[in-house]
Amino acid sequence: MILTMLRFLFAGLLLAATAAHAEPLPPLDAAGRAQLAAPVEDPAPKTLLGQAPGLENKHYLVGNEWHLDLYAPKIKPLGGAYLGVGSDQAYILLGMVRPQVAWLTDYDDLVVELHKIYFAFFAEAADNEAFIKLWNDETAGAAVLSKRLAADPQANELTKFYKRQRGRIAERLQRVSKGFSKAKAQCFLNDLETYGYVRSLVTGGRLRAMRVDLLADKGVTSIAAAAKAMGQPVRAIYLSNAENYWSYSKQFRANLQALGFDDRSLVIRTVSTWDWNFDYSYNLQPALNYLSWLQKPWVHGYRDFVHWKRPAAGEFLSFETKGDPEAEELARQKRGHAKPSTSKIKAAN
Repeated sequence: MILTMLRFLFAGLLLAATAAHAEPLPPLDAAGRAQLAAPVEDPAPKTLLGQAPGLENKHYLVGNEWHLDLYAPKIKPLGGAYLGVGSDQAYILLGMVRPQVAWLTDYDDLVVELHKIYFAFFAEAADNEAFIKLWNDETAGAAVLSKRLAADPQANELTKFYKRQRGRIAERLQRVSKGFSKAKAQCFLNDLETYGYVRSLVTGGRLRAMRVDLLADKGVTSIAAAAKAMGQPVRAIYLSNAENYWSYSKQFRANLQALGFDDRSLVIRTVSTWDWNFDYSYNLQPALNYLSWLQKPWVHGYRDFVHWKRPAAGEFLSFETKGDPEAEELARQKRGHAKPSTSKIKAAN
């Protein structure tokens, strides 16, 4: 009898703990919403940069990083604030980082507008299956947009935008979901609890999508000020492969220095290995370590300190960067102040 009662008690405690873990975030209060909305957008760029000539002014409305599941074992819930570029990648990473607030940033207005559609579908769909259906069923999706975006002056254009892009996005989400399931990893597409957390960020007013240029002087620094006012350290910044598009500028370095990282903060980036595996390699770096490299004037880009291994065909790699810039500077001096070699590809796994 006592043993049976203890079993019921243990089961009850286990269920309570599970429910507490799964409980979505409560809505952000009015003061918090005002702080989230405070950051200022950067001007629209004249040109959308590309990582190679001929790739300018392309709109990346679906991700092409096919193994984001490689981050899943390495990124644990961090809390704090999230800042990241891209479209669907944001919701995948939010499910891993589990921030309290997030700014979904891009300098492409179409990506920012696309997030309005994602927000509407999250608000409507109580679970991941219903969410995915809204991308597969054009009639259902358009009806939700008509309801959820009724007050938006661009509602008709957004619905047309949805209809043009729906097929590509549905295909992308299906492939990502299958990839995560095959890897036995969870994301908002294949796991109800993860979906619930990400949805609570949307419905609780804890997400903002906005135009931000990482090289400009308003967006990132005003996000940094807002996160500080909210008492939320920026715990994750997702750069995708944006660093491939330009050399580090003075303003970019200042922007990153302003973000208020702490010793738990991560830089999440991808390194293009398209020539070998039609994909990327997946890199994590402690954000404070990243800042220490940015302080070195001879560091012009991530290739000066991110050492990666060339994948074989069909091989997909994740790795971490934790190098010592002081040691590299000493080695550089011994080489007669030569710029650190970027031609040597070092094993990182």
